[in-house]
Amino acid sequence: LCPHDGSRFFLGASLLALFLPSHGDAAACWLPAVLRLWLSCGVDGSAEYDALWLGLLARLAKDAFYGHASPVEWAPHLPLLYSRALRLLRLPGGQEAGAELRPAVVRPLAEVSALFQVGAASSVEALRCAARLIVLSL
Repeated sequence: LCPHDGSRFFLGASLLALFLPSHGDAAACWLPAVLRLWLSCGVDGSAEYDALWLGLLARLAKDAFYGHASPVEWAPHLPLLYSRALRLLRLPGGQEAGAELRPAVVRPLAEVSALFQVGAASSVEALRCAARLIVLSL
């Protein structure tokens, strides 16, 4: 994945978020890399992009809550997750103070739109995923 090729990067990130396994011990392998990828990409700050990763992390939290996945130590990641949730709500605070949610600079490809509900509902979907993740990670 090259973060400088915006539309192809969005497609690759979408496929990763869709197909990464959340059952068993698999998350221990990919969780740190996914968080680094989420923070270091060029699409940062868009509701569509945040919804991809929040959906994956919410699925992991749900599987861990129901015992289908190994327990995840969420404490080190909660500041990031809360900051992203605050940014989606357009509220001040968090470790990313001053960062704003902005429309995606790179429009998702048609392939991504077919896989996910990309568009006006993306902010609502991202908020729903953030809320589920926060509740299940407590």
